[in-house]
Amino acid sequence: MDHGHPVTSLRFMRGGSLLASAGGPVVKVWDLVAGGRLLCEMQAHQKGVTSLALDGTGSRLLSGSLDGTIASYSLSDFTVTHRMRHIAPVLSLAVAPDNNSIAIGGEDGSLAMRRRVTKAAERAEERSRQAVIKGGT
Repeated sequence: MDHGHPVTSLRFMRGGSLLASAGGPVVKVWDLVAGGRLLCEMQAHQKGVTSLALDGTGSRLLSGSLDGTIASYSLSDFTVTHRMRHIAPVLSLAVAPDNNSIAIGGEDGSLAMRRRVTKAAERAEERSRQAVIKGGT
């Protein structure tokens, strides 16, 4: 597998059969079961991508970049679903398992926490979903 740029971040998807690589302004997704076949190439940033993170459901991939943006990609069709700006170039990124918080480490030494406001019905649904024991965990 050749990413084409120096690789700055790697992230296995749930199940371990897909791998995302980041390097330069590009994020690529590889199918490891098919011998490392390239599934898609996504470019939502102007500068180098420095970090990758999965959301709590494993359905979205997030990338942070030196251009100070964070992009969210849907893993069902590999499209950009959301973009956020940060006050500084993004060096690291993490998403809470409940998908309500995101931590962003900036080049300027900042650590930012962003929290999503959830509705009561959404919180109740999440609690009932967490009560079910998931297989393979």
